[in-house]
Amino acid sequence: MEKGYCVKCKAKRGMENTKQVAMKSRGTTKRFAMKGTCEKCNTGMYRILPAVGGPAKKAAPAKKVVKKVAKKAAPKKAVKKAAPKKAAKKPAKKGRK
Repeated sequence: MEKGYCVKCKAKRGMENTKQVAMKSRGTTKRFAMKGTCEKCNTGMYRILPAVGGPAKKAAPAKKVVKKVAKKAAPKKAVKKAAPKKAAKKPAKKGRK
């Protein structure tokens, strides 16, 4: 009997009525899984099987380690800041004070 994790029971349980299925994939390789039902609550269960016999992945080439030398920062040029504009004074209203 195949075992899997039941999401409803939140425990590892045995699977009944199991069959192997091929899942959809984006690429050329397919992933296989066991599909069945929980022995206690009859909820549908999946167990993804390890990839066996698939195309071997090529090892990535080793990257060269390049030591970076810190460059001396160039002095920054002084930037003149523009003076803030003064708000125009509104004329005082005549009449009540």
